[in-house]
Amino acid sequence: MNSAWSPPYFEQTIDTRIKVTYAENDLITITMPEEISTPVAIALFKDYDHVDDPMLGNFVSNRNSNLGLSFNKNNSQSQWQIMINQRQDYENSNNRDYSFYIHGNDTKLYVIVRVENIFDNPPTMTQVTNPCNVKVSYTD
Repeated sequence: MNSAWSPPYFEQTIDTRIKVTYAENDLITITMPEEISTPVAIALFKDYDHVDDPMLGNFVSNRNSNLGLSFNKNNSQSQWQIMINQRQDYENSNNRDYSFYIHGNDTKLYVIVRVENIFDNPPTMTQVTNPCNVKVSYTD
């Protein structure tokens, strides 16, 4: 059993549309396309074979009720996974960005999940119902 959980903390899943990237101070960003079938594993815990289960900490932005994040232990590989259980639709502004903490083996990680637009819906425009006048100042 490892005494410390060290970077890189996560591995890519087999779904190549989902990306796990690292920045300074162990900031972890996971990008995924909207409208992906759920439930879906968005990252695999790497070398996490500790007695304590990983725990989801506080959400810094957005809410877990919009994401449905959970941890699942893949029994065939004995490997923990970060799972998304709620459908994500980029056109819903509540489904674009999430940030939260994950706690495991005395390690606290800050994770950002970004949902990418796949441009599956036509653009929408709102019509202005109240005309306005704009004063234009120009010189010849």
